[in-house]
Amino acid sequence: MEKPKISIVVAAYNVEGYIEKCLESLIAQSIKEIEILVINDGSRDNTVNIANEFTKRDKRVRVISQENGGLSAARNTGINHASGEFIAFVDGDDYLDKSMYENLYKKIIPGNIDLVVCGFKKIWLDEGASKLREKEYYFNKDLLNGDVLENFLCKHDEPFVVAWNKLYRTEIIKENELYFENRAFFEDVGFMPRYLYFCNSIEVVNEALYYYIQREGSITRSYNPIIDESLVNTMNVLKTF
Repeated sequence: MEKPKISIVVAAYNVEGYIEKCLESLIAQSIKEIEILVINDGSRDNTVNIANEFTKRDKRVRVISQENGGLSAARNTGINHASGEFIAFVDGDDYLDKSMYENLYKKIIPGNIDLVVCGFKKIWLDEGASKLREKEYYFNKDLLNGDVLENFLCKHDEPFVVAWNKLYRTEIIKENELYFENRAFFEDVGFMPRYLYFCNSIEVVNEALYYYIQREGSITRSYNPIIDESLVNTMNVLKTF
């Protein structure tokens, strides 16, 4: 198989009710030169079996299993296995518009751009996985005026912080060893500013193309004492950097 244009890293932990919809939306992407790296992070449910079925359907899908290490560890494994010129991150309980990566790719290629960001839709589900409500979020382009890194640290909004509504240059991540360093929370806040430091140009696709699922029992929904610890860790990562 020729080298993929985009490596899509899917972090999957106990998402048996969601991973099928996620992977269906990835194999249906209108840009075909992709690899889909499903990092099974020690799931104890049926996640890995569902993902393995997709490897039989589509040779672009690979499943890599590891012991549970958390979202950051799963993404880092994906970075190490990525062979595409560009890389993207997806959480295994979310799904995407089928035009997402083609739209981002079309923006990143012509001007030798280092980062492309799009909007997203937050979708709230009840316990039976029925949609309760949804809301669209768009990247605030004003944050690209002036010192982008300073804007990120002082005024960032959710579309700027999260890792999964973006397309990155794999080379920038690997050459500068920009891994996700945190546990459970704020892993994106620690990763993004370090990427931005090495990033010379940013483009925006003003469409909500990623569907971010809010479900009962997911890590960000309930208060957890790890939150405070993660915030301290993240600030230390940034200070050290």
